[in-house]
Order: sequence, then structure tokens, then C-alpha cells
Amino acid sequence: MTNDLPKILVVDDESTNLEVMEAYLSSDYEIAMATSGKEALEQVKQFQPDIILLDILMPIMDGFQTCKLLKTDEETKFIPIILVTALSEKEDRIKGIEAGADEFLTKPINILELKSRIRSLLKLKHQHDLLLEERDTAQKYLNIAGVLILVLDNDQNIIEINNKGTHVLECTREEIIGLNWYNNFIPEEYRTESKERFNNLVKDSSRDVGDIPEKTIMTRKGNEKILSWSAIKLKDKNGKTYGILCSGEDITLQKNVENNLKKANEHLDLLIKMSPIATIVINEENKILKANESVAELLGFEINDMLHTPMSKLVLDNQNIEFTDKKDMIIGFLKKNGDSIDLNVSTSLIKKNDDEKELIINLQNISELRGLLIDPSLEKPSLEESGDISDLPKLESGYTYIQHEDDNMGTYEIFSKMVKQGNPGLCITRENPAKIREKYNIQKTPIVWLTKNKSSESPSIAPSEIFKLHPTIENFMKKAQEGIILVDGLEYLILENDFKSVVKFIEQTNDSIMVSDSRLIFNIDSNIFEPKEYHLLKRWMKPLKEEI
Repeated sequence: MTNDLPKILVVDDESTNLEVMEAYLSSDYEIAMATSGKEALEQVKQFQPDIILLDILMPIMDGFQTCKLLKTDEETKFIPIILVTALSEKEDRIKGIEAGADEFLTKPINILELKSRIRSLLKLKHQHDLLLEERDTAQKYLNIAGVLILVLDNDQNIIEINNKGTHVLECTREEIIGLNWYNNFIPEEYRTESKERFNNLVKDSSRDVGDIPEKTIMTRKGNEKILSWSAIKLKDKNGKTYGILCSGEDITLQKNVENNLKKANEHLDLLIKMSPIATIVINEENKILKANESVAELLGFEINDMLHTPMSKLVLDNQNIEFTDKKDMIIGFLKKNGDSIDLNVSTSLIKKNDDEKELIINLQNISELRGLLIDPSLEKPSLEESGDISDLPKLESGYTYIQHEDDNMGTYEIFSKMVKQGNPGLCITRENPAKIREKYNIQKTPIVWLTKNKSSESPSIAPSEIFKLHPTIENFMKKAQEGIILVDGLEYLILENDFKSVVKFIEQTNDSIMVSDSRLIFNIDSNIFEPKEYHLLKRWMKPLKEEI
């Protein structure tokens, strides 16, 4: 059965005094006893008394010392202590007050006075316990909140904060209580304005709520965070403002994502504008939001004429393009002059935010995608022109080889000797074809020039037309037997295309070579690439120098 009587701890080194106190009080209170200061400290932890009667004159640890230890301990400082003493000097009472005593009784003890003091202190203790319980309950509600909650007094000092708040501010409650909020947690560039806004809210009787939706704060560790913010006045029963209740949710990650998304969209818009591939962006209503110069050139429209136009008006039979990711669809389009053109269409769905989606549409002329149609042509050199072939590498068909341009035997020399031995060849190069023909005495072997100069007499592919390279090589291999292909100029392609596009070209070409009776040599300057990039490029290739 639970004993609901108030608990009193009596501390005295005289057993007679303890027996007297027990006789006086045991009928109304639950009594525990201790005969020394040390024992009293142990009993307080076990017995958890509501009040302590503490004798002063005890050996080793007297009542003053014991009282001071109890009043400086967070767990026991609110337990009322009555010092019981035979001393009556004024200095002794002052010493007791300094130790934290709540009341004094002088021996011999008057039982009526003793019980009156006990009842009075127990009533105060009960009221204080209720206040602590209410405070703890309120603190529990604050601590389960998923947002920062803090209370500022009228001087901008922090008087309360919840657990989430200490987590957001990267400090403990003890480190923050009493600090000026603005001087310690608002970055200097916002501090003056923020203080002025706070003071205006406190003074303005017509407003009860703050007006700033977001606030940048600085944590105890110096990290900046962005909080969604709200503030409301706290008023007493007379309507006077005594503080501001603030709440904030950490939206730093969300804002960073939004900013990164904004930058990514700006970057995407720039890529679309500058892309050599015809590109259109439409919204979910199928209206054109963006179009680049390549589209305008392909279809014959001005860019401004296409913007905000339904995409269906550019497509034969008013078709709507499906709002999803798709590749390599053949769709007929209408040009401005009324002609129709079949285009290869690829689409990519992007999310601008939770409520908005856009579709990127890439358009490519099918004839361009097929690459150049190159007919193999054999050289007919004299015996002297073929030269010594003993030093030629034995290149197996179905393999792709890589040769650094500074290695022993130049790739152009290997290529020229092989075509003079009767292998049909194709050279795709950044070098001037006329100079290659003159230097290596190659007259009939087709050479494709990687250049923007479309007036060249040689067939040419612009570096931005990387999509033409693989079908050009594949067209050649289908017609050639035991062919040899040299590609020199990947470094030039990197300037106009992203690295992934170059890797994709190499992968496609290598797949085609493996099922053919031809072989291919890539001449690469490894110094142009990062080590990781160079390793990625050559992973499908055999080193040519091992064959020499």
C-alpha cells in the first residue's frame, strides 16, 4: 500500500534528539533519520524527502556544509531545509542563509512552532512542484514539436527553447538560454534590420504576428541555415507584451535543392540554345516553350514564330507527341514552306518542380543520321611504293586498336602501308586530306575531313555531327573486305561534344568492328585527356605497340 504522508528527513548526531523528533512528527509524516551530514546526503537520494530538519552542530560535516551541498545540487536544491540549532548569534543565521536554508528553529524546539513551519514550507513546496510539473509538461509538448520553438523576452534574450531548436542551432540548452538571439544567431549582414523588425513588433500594439516568412540564421558552429519563420507576441492578462514566441522549420536542404534546380534549369536552357541538335521544349499542354536556332534552320521558321504554338501544328496529321521518355521515333513534320520532312525524334521528360513537367524533344534529319556513303577504293601502287612490310603490325580483324601519336611507328605510316598492300581503307582525320595524300602518296583511299569547312573538296563531317561518324564507318565496313580504318581527331570532337557522346561513339564503333572482317586504329594524344578519361577511352582497345 502506498504511503501518501509527506516525507521528512531528520538529521542530528544525537540519538535522543532523533527519538524526540520522531515522537513529535511520526503521526502526521513519514520519517527517516540520519546521524551525520554524509548519511543525510545518501538518505536524500533514497528517501526523497519533502522537507529536511537539519541540525547544525555535527562533527566532520556540519549543517552549514550539508545544506550548501544540497542547495547546489540540481536534483535537491528545491527541497526546503529547516536548520535546527542551539546557536542564536546573528552571524550564524547569516551563515545559514548563505548556505541556502529556508527556515531556522532554535533549541529547545517548540512543537507548535515546528509543525507550523513544516506546514508552511510543505505548502510552498507543493505549489512549487505543481509549477515544475506544468513547466515540464509544457516542455514535453515543445520537445515533441518537429520545428524549432524559442521564446524571446523584450530584450531579445532567449528564455526558452525546445530540443529541436538546440539541434537546429547545434548547441545545448545550457549554452543558449540567456543569450541575445540576434547577436549570437543572426548573421551580421541581417542583424540590424532584424533587430529593428523585432522592436517594432514588440512596440506596435496593432500587430500580434511577425511578417517575415524566411530567416537566415547562423548556428553555434558557424553554419548558415534557412528557416521558414513565424513569430507571435506573448501577452500577460493585462494585454502587455512580455515576449515573442518564434517557430522555425529548417528548410536549408529544400532551398539548396531549389537553387540547384534553378541553376540546372538555367544551364539546361543554355545547352538547348547552344546545342547543334534541333531541340524543342514543350509543356504539358503541348505548347512550345523553347526552341533553338537548329530547329529554326531545320523547319524554316523564326524562333519567335514557334513559341507558344501547339506542337501539333508542326507535326503531320496534328499528332500529339507522348509526354514520356522515348528514343528514335520517325515522325513527319511540316516545314514553313509547306513541305514535309521525316525526322528522327527522341524525347526526355524533366520535372521542373512537384507540379510542373516539361518535355525536351530532339529532332534530327534522317538523312544526316545515316552518315556518309563511302565506297571503298583500292590503291594500285608500284612495288617500290609499297616498301618494306616486314615491320608492319599484324592487325587481326574484328579488333579496335589504340596508338598514342608519339609511339614508335606513326599510325598514318601503318595505315598507308596497309592500303598499299591491297586493304581497302578509310581515313577520318582532323588533318588536311590534301597534305595526307601528298605526304603518304595515297591517291584513291577515301579520306573524311573532320572540319566545319563545308567547302572542302573532300567529304567532311563537322565536329558537332558526331552522330554521323558511326554510320559512316558502318556503311564503309559493309562494302569493304579486310578493311583498315584510321580515326584521328577525338581531341577535336571533345571540344564540340560532351565526353559521354565520344565514349558512346567508340562503344558503337567497337561493337560494329567486332562482327566485321575489318580493323580500326584510333590515334589519340593521351596528354589531352584526364587519366580517368583516357583509361575509359582505351578499355575496349588493344595497344597497337604490342602488335609491332
